[in-house]
Amino acid sequence: MNAVRGYEVARFSRTFRWPKATLFDFDSLDFDPEEVQALSSGRFGMANFLLINAGVTHPHRPWLDRLAGGGPMVLPITISMGATGLGKGVMARIVRAPSDEPKFSARLLTLVAIYSCSNVRDAQLEPLLGKASATEC
Repeated sequence: MNAVRGYEVARFSRTFRWPKATLFDFDSLDFDPEEVQALSSGRFGMANFLLINAGVTHPHRPWLDRLAGGGPMVLPITISMGATGLGKGVMARIVRAPSDEPKFSARLLTLVAIYSCSNVRDAQLEPLLGKASATEC
């Protein structure tokens, strides 16, 4: 995390006191909820909720692995809009089975246009997502 963003996160955290939530700012590939929880509380565990706020082609495996049973993850699944750095697609809600098994359910929430997450994009998935988005349901 760079110093300016770190300052902004710290300032935001002081302004809005959430006793049961901790705000972190990480690069998507560096983010591991287990490590974050250790940083914030001194113990390891699972993430109860994840909000990903940049478009990806797929959920990053460590995010799924660290999601607690019954915990939701909300993320934009997008295709690139050229060299703009933006993507368009759907906001999805993925929920891990309550038993902590690696079983998930998903549903689409809404359409979205958002900045792309350059680190969690698979060029081979882009055409498949484009084809799926052009298909009528």
